[in-house]
Amino acid sequence: MIQSPALRAAIYARYSSDNQREASLEDQIRICRRLIAQKDWTIAEVYTDAAISGASALRPGYIEMPADIRHELDRLVTITEADVTEGLIRREAHQEGLRAEYGASRVIGLPLTRESVKQGLIFIRIHDLDWLFFSNWRWPDGWLPPSERKRTMEIFHDSLAIRMRRAVVRRLYPDRPEFSG
Repeated sequence: MIQSPALRAAIYARYSSDNQREASLEDQIRICRRLIAQKDWTIAEVYTDAAISGASALRPGYIEMPADIRHELDRLVTITEADVTEGLIRREAHQEGLRAEYGASRVIGLPLTRESVKQGLIFIRIHDLDWLFFSNWRWPDGWLPPSERKRTMEIFHDSLAIRMRRAVVRRLYPDRPEFSG
């Protein structure tokens, strides 16, 4: 009989006010460890936030993730003027090549503006964000370590990964709603 691998669980413990104490973190972790042991799961990671309100989405223990993934998220949700200029030059060159090959009257294209290029970049970056989640995140494991990322099958168009991308981007980058839709 093939036995499935044990589920991995992460523990997140937090207390928020002066009325609670550091021991409440230890109590929460102890209770979670007991439950995980009863279920015969393994503990993947323990995250904690002490004296931080749950109303804030920017709690260090809550948003902790591998640094390389966080760096890639930051890169993907940041579109600079240089990115837009480069995209504009690239699209103009592409349209010129099409005109040269097919004739000016046969090439149909939307007007090239900085805004249209920026919208195109947002569309591509959302796809890249989804790809980041397809290839690096698995339920119930969460963020995969680099050694496991190389061995996993990439699941394309995973609706759960897309929902996770939307939730993570919405929490980490509330000023960039165009990337969480």
